[in-house]
Amino acid sequence: MRPTLPPPERVVPYLDRMHKARLYSNFGPLVRELEARLAERLGVDAQQVVVCANATLALQGACQISEGASVAVPSYTFPASAMAVVHAGSELVLHDINPATWKLEIPKAARRADQVLMPVMPFGAPVDLQTYESHREVIVDAAASIGVPTDLGALPSSWVVVYSLHATKVLGVGEGGFAVFGDVSRATEFRTWTNFGFSGTRESRMIGTNAKMSEIGAAYAHAVLDDWEIEQQEWESARARAATVDEVLGIQSIAREYPGVSPYWIAQFDSAVTRASVEQSLTENGIGSRRWWSWGCHKMAAFEDFLHGDYPVTDAVAGSTLGLPISRGSTQAEFDEIESVIGLCLRDNFAATTTQV
Repeated sequence: MRPTLPPPERVVPYLDRMHKARLYSNFGPLVRELEARLAERLGVDAQQVVVCANATLALQGACQISEGASVAVPSYTFPASAMAVVHAGSELVLHDINPATWKLEIPKAARRADQVLMPVMPFGAPVDLQTYESHREVIVDAAASIGVPTDLGALPSSWVVVYSLHATKVLGVGEGGFAVFGDVSRATEFRTWTNFGFSGTRESRMIGTNAKMSEIGAAYAHAVLDDWEIEQQEWESARARAATVDEVLGIQSIAREYPGVSPYWIAQFDSAVTRASVEQSLTENGIGSRRWWSWGCHKMAAFEDFLHGDYPVTDAVAGSTLGLPISRGSTQAEFDEIESVIGLCLRDNFAATTTQV
């Protein structure tokens, strides 16, 4: 499904403000106001929130200002999570996931007190403040979780939570992201990093980069937030229809249990063979689907130097899941067609298996 951003007329008032102020970047008023609106939604102070160019850079910056030299990341994630660690110059350590939650799980024997954790909240899961609370420093990749009701007021001082504002997310602006810090001083340091290491002067006090969000991106974000309640209702309606299809077909879906809304419809089948059959049937009927995180980072050539042991849970989950098309504009007819195609495929597979027996 193609994402839907606000129509131009909803964005124009903010662009007019930008034009009159003649401020187009460098932490302009629209960006600062956006940080305040996001902070209010998440129950934190505006100074704890820093908007930036995208979530990948937010993860990279969080790694670069962290105190740990090593970062543990689940193999079952979008490769940007792992790439951010490498680009930050930190040691990347890939681990397997928990079979029930699909979140980072580190065996006791492999745990290190000086290691930073980067748990990924899979497919819009709520930010988990309990599972990793005993760890010293945590960078949470919550890229798709902005649609989940979350109060980060109790965020530990050594934690960072990163969200994506990519067009495919429920709060999508095209490209963008933001980080929420438990410690305001670290938020300030991160903001400096996003602006070439500048802090009040034109002299770099640290090795930084250009990761700032433009006022144009912020204008779109404001327009999305203006219609947030309506869009949330549309997403909730789409999610409810998807859940009905899951129940009719007997499909497991981890994201179905999440509160709030997620931009993903993740179906889990009984095997990689069934997943492949369903994928082929959908393609033959002109219906798109996606292996969102492929086979996991440990199967990608880019990360062959960062492997640590086996990844049986990631292999099983990655091999049996498929992303189905969903958007807040999905129609009942589209859901009916998906149900019909998958249902016929599953029945044919069952009949073939029964015949073989």
